[in-house]
Amino acid sequence: MRRIPLNPLVDYWGRPGPLDWSAVFGRPAPLVVEVGFGRGEHLVRWAQTSPDRNVVGIEVAWASIQRALRRIHRAGVGNVRVLYANAEWALYYLWPRSSVERIVSLFPDPWPKARHVSHRLFSRRFFLRAHRALQEGGVLLLATDDPGFVEWSLSECPRPGFQTHVETYRGELRFGTKYEMKWYQAGRTFFVVEFRKTDPLDVPEPEWPTAMRTYQFPGPLDPSRWAGPEKWSDGDVVVVFKEFVWDPVRRVGLWKTVIHEDTIVQSLWIEVRWVGDRWRLLPSDGCKFLPTYGLQKALDVLAESLGVRESAGMPGDPTG
Repeated sequence: MRRIPLNPLVDYWGRPGPLDWSAVFGRPAPLVVEVGFGRGEHLVRWAQTSPDRNVVGIEVAWASIQRALRRIHRAGVGNVRVLYANAEWALYYLWPRSSVERIVSLFPDPWPKARHVSHRLFSRRFFLRAHRALQEGGVLLLATDDPGFVEWSLSECPRPGFQTHVETYRGELRFGTKYEMKWYQAGRTFFVVEFRKTDPLDVPEPEWPTAMRTYQFPGPLDPSRWAGPEKWSDGDVVVVFKEFVWDPVRRVGLWKTVIHEDTIVQSLWIEVRWVGDRWRLLPSDGCKFLPTYGLQKALDVLAESLGVRESAGMPGDPTG
């Protein structure tokens, strides 16, 4: 009987620190990861042919996530999970150090124009974060048809840290993805670059707030008169308060907030709400958020603009 997870989409919101992947899959097994799985053909086939592996796919395109979820359920595979996230961020924050056996990226967009170089995968920072996630001897694999992208990736690769091996092929299909088929029909030559983790690198652990600090405070307060900053930045983090909505009947105010930090952008609502005998300032119910430094600063900036000094833990936290 085929065992299909009820929802292969991994929920990592609202909790700090790396995930317990054995708990996510319901079993301990070696972890392998595909970055940018597109339509999910290789991801599902990898899970089918490696039943002794826990297979994780990472994508930033929601349409690709939806296609992959449908493909997973049609195939009936139970050892695959999907992350809707930025891969560079996810590898750094959601995996314990030295926990991944293999990472593959098949035909990522090479972003060939110089002005788009910041969009390319396989930057030095990506290598460092992949190195941290990979176990000793683990492999980061790139498949592409673009020789310029190969050259750039090799120049970004930290050495010592990785040993590299480049192989070419043409006239055959090895991975069965949409773009491999497209370039195969066009007669292109393909490149497979293996980056094997060998030497240690000094990659620091990611920083999470030990506890998200929200705020609660007694009246009097009239949030409808809020006149705080539209934008806050410390150089590494940018917080933008795009819109404020006030409901005088329910005594609820909502800030539409966008937070740019590291390789992630969070868009959520932060609310101030009258509960019992006091106001509470915290991320709004129903919003998906990560308890990051940037979100903490957004709460702190709003609290300061409201003249609030009394803090509390998140709802459900012993300090809340």
